[in-house]
Amino acid sequence: MAARAGVRATRKLTLYFNWLEELDRRVGRLPAGSAWLSDSQLSFQRCLFFIMARFPTLSRPFPEEVIGDIVSREQKLIDDSAHAERILRGLNADQRGQLASLLFDVREALAFHTRHWLPSKMKHKLASEVERRTRVLFRRVSKIQRELNGLKTYAERLHPLLGFECIRDAQ
Repeated sequence: MAARAGVRATRKLTLYFNWLEELDRRVGRLPAGSAWLSDSQLSFQRCLFFIMARFPTLSRPFPEEVIGDIVSREQKLIDDSAHAERILRGLNADQRGQLASLLFDVREALAFHTRHWLPSKMKHKLASEVERRTRVLFRRVSKIQRELNGLKTYAERLHPLLGFECIRDAQ
């Protein structure tokens, strides 16, 4: 394909990464009985409950009751959805449990992101505004001080009974 003058030709870049396939491969390479939570790649995954649901033979950092309660609660959320029939069509019980676990992990990651992103954004905004805002504040304080000094000067020229309170307030 010929490129027009002054326009760079671009190649279409297709990025494809099958996260689930890579996860299955990584867990499949783990030695039997190994502590998967100390694995250099798996320990940083934000899908702890999904991994436990997908690979039931792995060790569990949480009691089975806790995992079961979480999966049940998330399955109820899916079941109560208006799209439940379409979402769950063709899934067996294990896959439904994995989906519920993944939903929990996604909701937890989103809550974590929200808790940490907002304060971070606020700090960056504050840091970018600090000089301009402090200049405005000092200008306003200076203006108020000038106005108070003018009020005090005016009140001092009046009879002492008339200007007494204004002089005191201005000081």
